[in-house]
Amino acid sequence: MNSKDLALYLSTFRQVLKSYNEYIDEALKEYDLSPNATQVLVAVDSIITASEIAKSIDVSKALLSRSVKELQSKGLIEITRSAVDKREQNIIRTSKGDTAARKISIAHDSFARKFFSKYSDEELEVLQALLMLGIER
Repeated sequence: MNSKDLALYLSTFRQVLKSYNEYIDEALKEYDLSPNATQVLVAVDSIITASEIAKSIDVSKALLSRSVKELQSKGLIEITRSAVDKREQNIIRTSKGDTAARKISIAHDSFARKFFSKYSDEELEVLQALLMLGIER
């Protein structure tokens, strides 16, 4: 692959990601969440530790900490100390957080239907396989 083709592929991928982020931001503008905070909120589907979230969404503990503070300041999550390991924090969504998480899920589904409706099932399978291949390398 030459550098011109690579630049085109990366530019297209960035455009898709930008379109997705803008769509989600618009759907959740009342919450004013960063993209990482949105990911964290979705990852908290039950009582879960900060370490488990960091691992599941593949972010650093520093970035997770900022997102957790953002979500807590907006009343979307509560934090308690783990009874098992006092160094760990348990993160729980509040009812307001549950409402926001449902809106995020609806927005994800809506974006996916809008964006991927143009593709056949076979094309989507190929796209997924190519993206996974890129991640694995």
